[in-house]
Amino acid sequence: DIRVGPTHVAQLPTLFHLRTDVRVELREAADFEGLIADLHPTPALGVAPRSAGLAAMLEFDDPAARGRFGAPFGLWCDRPFISDCLVAIRCLQWRDLPSRTEVSIGSGCGIVAASRLESEWLELRAKRDAVRRIFQL
Repeated sequence: DIRVGPTHVAQLPTLFHLRTDVRVELREAADFEGLIADLHPTPALGVAPRSAGLAAMLEFDDPAARGRFGAPFGLWCDRPFISDCLVAIRCLQWRDLPSRTEVSIGSGCGIVAASRLESEWLELRAKRDAVRRIFQL
């Protein structure tokens, strides 16, 4: 039984974000990691339509240069068989170098037909600025 809630604006301490809750009740036992793999990447992390978008990402994207971005984060409990999973869509990575610490903040935006380059760049900046404020960077 799958129930998809309405997409709504979630107000967080430093930003607003679209959120859609999905609830799944299974009639029989299933592999939690397999269910998550079937759902990943969500449109928040991946592309839509999936097949065309993945082909474009493989052609143009360099995952090694991009580093990590986001992924499902889940908690599984075998009693009473309740699990939760969310999609982490921000990424903060750091590495210590001999003379400094280097920090990378990953974020993305949903590109649709009505998207405009300038507003998408502003959205990316706002998302990264929110993370900067949280971590005082």
